[in-house]
Amino acid sequence: MFATNLDGVFHVFQVAARHMTERAEAGDKFGRLGRNLQPGVAVRHRAQRALRRHEGSAERAVPCLAVELARHGVTANAILPGWIKSDMTAGIMGNEKFVANVMPRIPVRRFGEPTDSAASRCTS
Repeated sequence: MFATNLDGVFHVFQVAARHMTERAEAGDKFGRLGRNLQPGVAVRHRAQRALRRHEGSAERAVPCLAVELARHGVTANAILPGWIKSDMTAGIMGNEKFVANVMPRIPVRRFGEPTDSAASRCTS
């Protein structure tokens, strides 16, 4: 799990950042790196300890990338879309106790739709 969630992010960002910095040196100072985080990073579920460690490590890597790559015109951002409706979340979102506990902490007072965060992940 660690190799996928953290090492995978590192290797993908390393290749992308190298490409973007090479473009910047050639005069094209523009690049965007984005990392989608899981709701488990912000919400402390005991059952998701391993996921939180890996996601938290990836989350903390993004500001470091932002500082290192800023001089090349490259930005790095972590995106935490919150609870998004999907087949994977349907069970928990159908639990009235869960909804009653979580909904008051969601600023817009609704679960997200897949289209809500899709635009933040589109790159060219």
